[in-house]
Amino acid sequence: MLAAERVARQTELQLLMVVPRDPPMLAGIPAMLRTVYDLASSRAVNRIFLGGESSVFVREWRARLPAIPWQTLVYENGRGPIGKQLDTMAPLVLLATHGVPDVRSLLGFLDDCQAATQPRTWVLDGAVLAVYYPAARDLPAWLPDDSDKMFQQAAELPHALAIFAPRDAWQGLSDPDAIRSAERRVFRSLRKDSDGYLARLDRALSIAISYRLARTPVTPNHLTALSLTLGLLGAALLASADYWIALFGAVLLWSGCVLDGCDGEVARLKLLASTAGARFDQTADNLVHLATFVAVVVHVHRIHPEFDMLTPGLLLGAGVVLSMALVWWLILRRPDEGRRRLDRILERIASRDYVYLIVILAALQRLEWFVWAAALGANLFWVIVWSASGRARMTTIERVAFTVAAVTLAALVWVLDPAAVGNMVLGVGWGMALILSQEIVAHVVNALGWRLAFTAEQARSVPLAELVKLRIAGDAVNYLTPSATVAGEFTRTAMLNDSHRFEVRAASVMVAKCAQTLAQFLFAGAGVGLAFWTGALDMPTSRTAYLVGAGLAVTLAVGWFGFRWFGHRARRRPARPAVETGFGAIVSTFRSFIVRYPGRCAGSTLLFALAYAWGAFEAYWICHFIGLPVGVGAAFMIEALSTAFDSLVFMVPAKIGTQEGGKVVVFAALGLSAASGLAFGVVRHIRELSWAALGLWLRWTHRPASASRPSAAV
Repeated sequence: MLAAERVARQTELQLLMVVPRDPPMLAGIPAMLRTVYDLASSRAVNRIFLGGESSVFVREWRARLPAIPWQTLVYENGRGPIGKQLDTMAPLVLLATHGVPDVRSLLGFLDDCQAATQPRTWVLDGAVLAVYYPAARDLPAWLPDDSDKMFQQAAELPHALAIFAPRDAWQGLSDPDAIRSAERRVFRSLRKDSDGYLARLDRALSIAISYRLARTPVTPNHLTALSLTLGLLGAALLASADYWIALFGAVLLWSGCVLDGCDGEVARLKLLASTAGARFDQTADNLVHLATFVAVVVHVHRIHPEFDMLTPGLLLGAGVVLSMALVWWLILRRPDEGRRRLDRILERIASRDYVYLIVILAALQRLEWFVWAAALGANLFWVIVWSASGRARMTTIERVAFTVAAVTLAALVWVLDPAAVGNMVLGVGWGMALILSQEIVAHVVNALGWRLAFTAEQARSVPLAELVKLRIAGDAVNYLTPSATVAGEFTRTAMLNDSHRFEVRAASVMVAKCAQTLAQFLFAGAGVGLAFWTGALDMPTSRTAYLVGAGLAVTLAVGWFGFRWFGHRARRRPARPAVETGFGAIVSTFRSFIVRYPGRCAGSTLLFALAYAWGAFEAYWICHFIGLPVGVGAAFMIEALSTAFDSLVFMVPAKIGTQEGGKVVVFAALGLSAASGLAFGVVRHIRELSWAALGLWLRWTHRPASASRPSAAV
């Protein structure tokens, strides 16, 4: 176990540092604040106090570094009543400020002190660097506000046990040479293990730039915005057919990559690293990546119009989107210390190394090599990421289904006319905006269906907007994971605000899931019945119509009587204790809701069925945009049959292959063009992946609201 992990358990540890009259600076920041920041980031200390002549110091630096959680000791007549401000029963470490410690070595010292019952000192060459007190009450009641005197008085403990620090555990800052040596140490630490194998070449350049920017008002977000601007401009120029313009665009892309390294370096140098900044940086990186790959395909198409770039372009786009989503979901969300060696290798491969290849191939006028290599490599990469991740626990059946679906997709692309399919997809044009935006209606209706899974009183404290957001996030998890559409339900439960008890939240998700499943069968059955009744499937009308009608009746009966039987059993069960915990409490709440609110269950089922029916609106317009106008009835049948097919292959993550293959089957069954079905599936896949990306972003940025009041039992 690392020292930082062991020390982190000691959550009551307090840190006290005394601000000297002229604190030494390190790369534009007081050296002591760098130590405070590192210790706070490692979570080794619970409370941080700065004492001494710190009023001016605090006013200046608290405004510039609001993220550092320190408190100021208040002094009276030049001396500090320490015992009145510290937690006297909690341990405390007093740290010198005339230099900077090696954080790992300091954490090792603190780890050794955890079981101490008497003070301990950390000593190097006869100088005391730190003093550990098992309880802050062991400090003198009053300490001087002079840094040297205060530390000397507190450190003069004849009964303290001395622990000798390693030679490299402390870097003094007493002269300019020592400060320069310490700064070089800081800059060396800017290199990251996740740097790509080729990107390490420009790290030296970015560090040199960051060294000069660290003393300017430039912020990390400024650099991220500039890097984004250069990247998008470079991608636009790279798309040109002119050799020199395209080459200049490739060089701009490389320049943006260098600046992309500077934003994180400046954030660490200025102690301005933040979660929001990291999200902005990652979003900007992904936008530039997508723009670059699109630009390369457009460039090759303009240079070689005789080449078929649609197929590799679509493969490249799908592979890049899936790779970015899976790298973030399965690797980047984990803390650095929790990533395996294989995760770090995959993260390096997913870095900006490809920009070097683009510059070289643009100079050689051979970017078409990159398109095909990247189209195959991106799809191979996301499969490797998925397979290698500990999160990707697929059963044998799921692996087989996934493989068959991927092979089926490849076969469909090969057999059907890729050029015709591509022209239909590109023919959607600006209609994609309607296809993408209309999906919000289905999410709102689904959220209304979920809201009916609460009692009327409970629903008032659950805003509809929050339910919509959680529906989108949960659907994204269900869509991208091989969990039989269950993982998203756990996500929704965890994200829901805590205005109600956990069992109430979980039971609402269970009720909504049951209602949605019943609605799915009803909608699919209605579509199949309509297809048979109208003869669209070219089968005996009367016999099949009766069979489908009987099937729908059985589905309704099973659903309704299932709810009633569940409720009847709940009434007959013997009384349970008033307080239940764990899964039993969730099941009890679920049963109670079904018994007491059958009308809300039916209403929820109806709303989910309407959300499925709304998909016919999307189907109508997709067919219209790909040049295959159909009527409302045909659109309804396409959507219903697609829903039925999707319910059979739900175990395939991201519907890889099953989306396109299913649409080919449905279109062929209805007597429509198979190529149109493939184009339909591609367009819908784009919409699904776009909303899945939004759902992952909502999951990533989600901050649950605090409870306003406990809910009453159902």
